[in-house]
Amino acid sequence: MQSAKLRQAQPESSLRSLVGSMPGIGLVALVVVGISGSLYKLVSADGLVATLFERSPAGGMLSLGGTGLVVLCAWATGLGSKHGHRVWLSNLVVYGSAAAGSLFLLRYWWTGVF
Repeated sequence: MQSAKLRQAQPESSLRSLVGSMPGIGLVALVVVGISGSLYKLVSADGLVATLFERSPAGGMLSLGGTGLVVLCAWATGLGSKHGHRVWLSNLVVYGSAAAGSLFLLRYWWTGVF
C-alpha cells in the first residue's frame, strides 16, 4: 500500500522539480544571450574591433595589445586566486552577463534590432 502511494507522489515531485528549476533555466538562457550578444557586438562589421581598426591598423593593434596587457597583468597578480574572490568574481560574471542578456532582449523587443 505504501509503494502505491509513493508511485502516485513521484510524478508530482518531478513536476515540482521542473517548476523549481525554471528560474535557473531562465538565468542560464539570459547568460547565454548576454555572452553571445556581447561577442557579436565585439566582432560584428560595426562592432568594437572594426571601429578600432577603422582609422589605422596600428592604432587598433595598440588598443587590443593594451587590453591584452591589462588582462595578462590581472592574471599574473592572481586576481581571483582566493576562494572568496573566485566566488565573487564568478557571481559578477554570471549576473553581469545575465543583465547584459536582459538588456539585449529588451532592446530587441523594443526596437527589433539585436
